[in-house]
Amino acid sequence: MLQKWYFKPIMDCFIYSIYGLFALNVQAGMGLILGVDRLLAVSLPVRYSRLPKKIYVALMTLVLLLAAVMTLYGYIHASALPNPVCLPPTAYTEQSRTVWVGFNFVISLMVISVYGLAHVKCHKLNAISTNQQSIERIRRLLNSLSIVMCVYISCWFVTIIGLIVTLLCPLSAGTIKEINQQLGWLVIINASTDFFIYLWRAPEYRKAFVSVLLLGRMQTSSTSSQKSQTSGFRRSITPQTIVKF
Repeated sequence: MLQKWYFKPIMDCFIYSIYGLFALNVQAGMGLILGVDRLLAVSLPVRYSRLPKKIYVALMTLVLLLAAVMTLYGYIHASALPNPVCLPPTAYTEQSRTVWVGFNFVISLMVISVYGLAHVKCHKLNAISTNQQSIERIRRLLNSLSIVMCVYISCWFVTIIGLIVTLLCPLSAGTIKEINQQLGWLVIINASTDFFIYLWRAPEYRKAFVSVLLLGRMQTSSTSSQKSQTSGFRRSITPQTIVKF
């Protein structure tokens, strides 16, 4: 970590990391939505395929609103006191941190419960299914859920528990500073691993990612082709051709 990010004023730290705080709040809500989506896909496959997209749009809008409210709440309660280390979520302090930690603790328990139910449902389907292709698909889903849950619990849930410890236990300032520094790394690991997990374990995610890359390349090549055609057309226009017209 860079030395300049230690003991900065809380307000400055919050302003510097406000986009990261908003992203953390969005990520917490989206994790719950994704867990519910996986549970519905396993439990009610027929109804799941017929769900309208408006439901997901409404849920995502609700998550964005809640994330904005939590971020604004932290900004209102920010002060000029020094912050031991300027990393999300340590920019939340005093009352705002208590509210934020409680909010994320409840969401974390809900996420773990939803993924746990999906995991149990997959085990039951794996036990009663006789189709080899279905069994293999369920097994891949089980492995993906297990990896996601391990990363989530070992990184994000441990971060929330650590913050609860700093709030409830009478610890020294040096101990709290050290805990906050180490929790910052867990936050970074949790935020950066989801992409690689889904890229590794989810074929649909890989296909979507590749199609986005190919679309960008196609647009670039199309633009280059148009530019070359335009420049070639301009070079073909000479005074002689103008006279002919």
